[in-house]
Amino acid sequence: MEKRIARREWPLPRELMTLRLLAAVFPVTDRRHPVLTPAGLLVGQALSSCPLGSGAEVARALYLAGLLAHMHAGAARFVPEAVVAVRGALSVLPALLGRAGAGDPGPLDARLSLADAFAPTPAEREQERRDAVERGEAPPRDGSPSPEADDAALLGRCLAGAAALASRLVATHAGLPCAAEVADSLADALRRAADAVGPRAGGRLRALAGEATAAARAAEGRRMPLVQRFRLEREGRRTLNPRFEEDFALGKSYDPDAERAQLKTLKRQFAKEKRAVSRELRKDAAFMHAVREREVAGRDVERIAGQKRAFHLLQQQEADMRSGGQGGMWKKKKKGK
Repeated sequence: MEKRIARREWPLPRELMTLRLLAAVFPVTDRRHPVLTPAGLLVGQALSSCPLGSGAEVARALYLAGLLAHMHAGAARFVPEAVVAVRGALSVLPALLGRAGAGDPGPLDARLSLADAFAPTPAEREQERRDAVERGEAPPRDGSPSPEADDAALLGRCLAGAAALASRLVATHAGLPCAAEVADSLADALRRAADAVGPRAGGRLRALAGEATAAARAAEGRRMPLVQRFRLEREGRRTLNPRFEEDFALGKSYDPDAERAQLKTLKRQFAKEKRAVSRELRKDAAFMHAVREREVAGRDVERIAGQKRAFHLLQQQEADMRSGGQGGMWKKKKKGK
């Protein structure tokens, strides 16, 4: 597929089915995806580089544009390739309709089918003829009795599909910052196409262009106005002018309400007494803790001294017992006795 797109050739039908399968299997709401992101870039490259010279190519372009819009709609992303492809289709379809002898394709009630997107392009037909000649076979011929009529019907369905896809792109881009620009661009393309086709198809295209213009004005109304913040006159913060007392005395209350001043003084005195009582309680607690520590230390000294006396007595008794009642002394016998 990459080589075909690099040669400015549209992807084959089996490749279109593969892209559609990828968009159906993998989630389209991810910001980046290891499969759909490269696939979307490939579709965008095809829409940007491949030509729009026939009805089959326009149908394939609209199919890819709709697929690309589906890939990006879940993640609310701007799809410039799809917008440009729809604008290109709307600009080239009136000329193709005039060449096919169908200036007015009708009320645009026919829908573009999947078979239209899989119709062989002129490049693919030429390649089939070359392959048949190389194999020594007769080149394939179009079996339809009226290829111009078939082409005109296909072009009519392409015009209806392009108009529907333009309306869909306006709806999917409604919540994006570029909604107004996208809607205006597609509305202009719809009006140009309406002027170039007959009245029945042109009425439908003008109605869609009016809806796109209304969506653009609504998007512009939702935008915040651009302002220069440094030019805004902000309301200054309220300030209070200080009052200075020439005969100021520390501790004196200057409150004109005597009851409130007395209450404030009593609260201050209560807080002061509370801090003093807390400080005395902490001192008493520290003193009592020191007294208890000294008492515990004295009892430990007496207990350890009693344990030492008891162990000393037991050691003396053990030595007396081992020496046979000699008070721990062992009298050795003289040699020769």
